[in-house]
Amino acid sequence: MEHEENGKNKPKISDMIRQSANQIGRRSRKEENMDKPGPEQKKAKKKGDPKKVWFIIGTIFLILVLTIGMFAGIFLIYVNKALKGNTEVNMAEYNLDVSTELYCKNADTGEWEMYQTLYGDKNRIWVSYDEIPDTVWKAAVSIEDKRFFDHHGVDWRRTTHAVFNMFFGMQDTFGGSTITQQLIKNITTDNETTVKRKVTEIYRALQFEKKYSKEEILEMYLNTIYLGQQCYGVKTAAKEYFNKSVSDLTLAESASLIAITNNPSLYCPTLSEECRQNNRDREVNILNAMLEQGRISQAEHDAAVNEDVVFTNGTTIMGNTAEVQAATEETTSASTANYSYFTDQVIDDVIRDLQTTFGYTPEMASNLVFQGGYKIYTTQNPKYQSIAENVFENTDYVGSTDSNGEQLQAGITVMDPYTGDVVALVGGTGTKDYDRSWNWATSARQCGSAIKPIATYAPALDKGTITTASVLDDYPVRVLNGSPWPYNSHAGFYGLTTVQTALTESLNTVAVRVNEMYGVHNSYEFMTQKLGFTTLSETDGQQSGNMGLGGLTEGVTTEEMAAGYSIFVNDGVYTTPRTYSKVEDANGNVILNNETKSNAAIKETTAYLMRGMLSSVITGGTGYNAYFSGMSMGGKTGTTDDDKDRYFV
Repeated sequence: MEHEENGKNKPKISDMIRQSANQIGRRSRKEENMDKPGPEQKKAKKKGDPKKVWFIIGTIFLILVLTIGMFAGIFLIYVNKALKGNTEVNMAEYNLDVSTELYCKNADTGEWEMYQTLYGDKNRIWVSYDEIPDTVWKAAVSIEDKRFFDHHGVDWRRTTHAVFNMFFGMQDTFGGSTITQQLIKNITTDNETTVKRKVTEIYRALQFEKKYSKEEILEMYLNTIYLGQQCYGVKTAAKEYFNKSVSDLTLAESASLIAITNNPSLYCPTLSEECRQNNRDREVNILNAMLEQGRISQAEHDAAVNEDVVFTNGTTIMGNTAEVQAATEETTSASTANYSYFTDQVIDDVIRDLQTTFGYTPEMASNLVFQGGYKIYTTQNPKYQSIAENVFENTDYVGSTDSNGEQLQAGITVMDPYTGDVVALVGGTGTKDYDRSWNWATSARQCGSAIKPIATYAPALDKGTITTASVLDDYPVRVLNGSPWPYNSHAGFYGLTTVQTALTESLNTVAVRVNEMYGVHNSYEFMTQKLGFTTLSETDGQQSGNMGLGGLTEGVTTEEMAAGYSIFVNDGVYTTPRTYSKVEDANGNVILNNETKSNAAIKETTAYLMRGMLSSVITGGTGYNAYFSGMSMGGKTGTTDDDKDRYFV
């Protein structure tokens, strides 16, 4: 290496070899021309002069020995001067991106199950060596480095062959990398095709194997190799291609998986039929190598070769015919987004809480969520979430577009009123095309009359301002701008009306009267202090039209409304809503413990009375379209001017 760096005119090793060969050739021709050969000389020449042959062989051998010696000398000098103490690889110094795992509890078994990974550029979930089946590492060793357990980081036989190829084949290529060398290249991202880089890599590999065991190296290698589809490591790849835990892979699946790493663009089985066939061919090559090296038996080999390998996209490689069979059912993607609306909200909530708890910047918190190897335990019920998504993706129902033909949008939050757990959340209709896109479920919108039970009737009942039997006048409260205000959504006024009827029929006049009797600002304080609303403004707390009728400055979210109405089910107790329960870091330490907080918002008797009134809204009032038999239910509708927004809780 010093020759290349310090002297442009100094001879190269390959030039020396060619110069020596030319000298030998000139000497031979000179001797031949000294005397004109006769018939006997020609005959002797055909047989060859043994002395000349051995002279040539000896010269080449000497050059070879000198070349190897020079290479070794240069290597040792370079190691001592430039590498030793400066280039060794310590895994603790490399912060590899590790995907964050999202878990939800299986409603049937009660077990936590991973349902989603979050990642930046690299989708990687670290898996320990004990969890990796023997079939996986045996496949990798057999095809990538068959003498892995015999060398100390460098396979000198392969390296020597690579050097010969470079000097005599005149090709600047190296084919001698061991698994250890490949691992170092993966984690350092040093991919230069230079002699300097190769020498550095050899030194690093020798030092690396002094520090780490073969099992540790295999674990690191199998967690860092790229396997296509943004999958780094065998765990995410097993999920991507087979929808399995890596520990459950069969021998054939293991060979198929390891086949990808040679060139994902050629061997990724879900890209195309040609790639699947390439994958199959390499899978068989790997199985043959495993058999030849004694890592599997003949029976295991034959069974794996004949096994049908089925991929997550529905295609199958038929083991007995080696043909690629298309999916039996046409598979379509319901969405081009990776994350559901629920997952979007979990991401936002965790990023917000990391900022609040640790003072992180938004960028730092976001990087940790996507690349910190966290485990986030969500409150999602996968069964309910699936039902909600299926309903909202269907846009074939009557009235799904507005007068301009534009797709109507909607959002929903489903919450457990006792625990505060948000179990399902969808923030739009139709297919979801983008990750972390606009979310109608958690964006503030006008709720109209749906605010009446929690802003007016419940706190007024609880304070004793009214009873369910109180009679008030259904008549405009005042004249505004020359017009009676407020007016009801239906024509006319009822006159003297009970509170229960007013709520059932959603009479605006009575709601405003009750709100002003209770106190507009008291209503605002009840919602913000007792029910946790954060989207209301001080202006809302000054106008009875806002607090009594839901004509708010910004609006409210479906999550806030679901939590607010939960007091009627949970005997007056309010519980803060949450989309996740805790977050663990990569070492299993709990860094966010998202415990819910509860407080008594109204008396138990008030909650009981409100349940009765809200039930009448469903059985005979404005919410009759929501009624179905077999379940006790209550709720309240809300409609804004010109039907721009419609609400139901």
